[in-house]
Amino acid sequence: MQPNAKGGNKGEDDGNLKVVIRVRPFVHYEKGTTRVLEVYESFHGSVRNQVIQIKGVKNAKFTFDHVLQSNTSQVQLYETCVTAMADQCMTGYNATIIAYGQTGSGKTWTIIGPGFAKRTEPDKEQDGSPPSDDQESDSSPPIDNSADLDGVVPRALKDIFNRLGKKESDGGYKYHVKLQFLELYGEQIRDLLSPSASKITIRDLGGEGVEPQIIGATQAVVESAEEALQMLEKGSLRRATASTNMNADSSRSHALMTVYITQETEKGVITSKFQFVDLAGSERLKRTGAEGRRMKEGIDINKGLLTLANVISALGDPKKRKNSNFVPYRDSKLTHILKGSIGGNHKTLMITCVSPAASNAIETENSLRYANRAKKYSKSCHREHGCFNYR
Repeated sequence: MQPNAKGGNKGEDDGNLKVVIRVRPFVHYEKGTTRVLEVYESFHGSVRNQVIQIKGVKNAKFTFDHVLQSNTSQVQLYETCVTAMADQCMTGYNATIIAYGQTGSGKTWTIIGPGFAKRTEPDKEQDGSPPSDDQESDSSPPIDNSADLDGVVPRALKDIFNRLGKKESDGGYKYHVKLQFLELYGEQIRDLLSPSASKITIRDLGGEGVEPQIIGATQAVVESAEEALQMLEKGSLRRATASTNMNADSSRSHALMTVYITQETEKGVITSKFQFVDLAGSERLKRTGAEGRRMKEGIDINKGLLTLANVISALGDPKKRKNSNFVPYRDSKLTHILKGSIGGNHKTLMITCVSPAASNAIETENSLRYANRAKKYSKSCHREHGCFNYR
């Protein structure tokens, strides 16, 4: 990973899983509420880390490599956390970025931006940064400055195609890119690029470090970032969303976007993939006010996220990690699909999005504890299998 944004430096091989925190700004319905998050720096030798603490909550202090505060722009996030992963992906590493947090914490904004179809956002300034906490977000005029507001996925696609195009122009080089876009609704896998696709299943290929294969899902050939974004836009319109008391446009499913890259060079063929996961938000049913179908969706979402946490905990246990039978990947389709990302040879980044508001203190604490659990695993993660996919 890159050096700490404030000057610290950690080697890229001190663990294949990294965790960063992104604090979103106050939104209009939180006007007048108290800020409960405090962020400051700590030093361990020459390494500079960042500490995030929830005021007034006992034992709620956590240390991470990066804590991105409310004024962090989309550009700064990408340069700080993602550029190095794109570098690694181009050299044959698999990479995954996972966005986690409570509903309404800014996950989809971080991964996508203001949306493929909706390229305006009244709550953001034109440089791509959130407004300051004392600024009334609903007083900002609507803008259309998509390039500055783009989230991780649009930036990564443009970055990757720019790199590939430059290599091709140098000669002796060809590339192919395919795109896959899946939705996990409950325990049902849906193909967002081809809604008429047949049933999608997961097949274990066996062998240590071998990822499961997704059978029946579309892998569309794309020749430019613009073409890929158009496909993702159409797929996003098919994704399940609904209104709850905590989010007017709450995702009711997990979304998994995967970019498959093949590079043909004079020395051989390099294959890699870059996966982006927008997890549905964790929920407390009492706060969301969900009933009936929405309540069942919330329960399914929480079950999947709990299983993901259990898998991370098992991987953090050296005894269980040595015997994959003790790691409950198959307890949910989410963890089954993400087996390579969380326990295999992927370079993985978890971006945990949190609210600074006192009204969300419980949800923020839960999210930070979840992230801290993943961070503990990352400290004991060693590369046991080569990430290069030369053939």
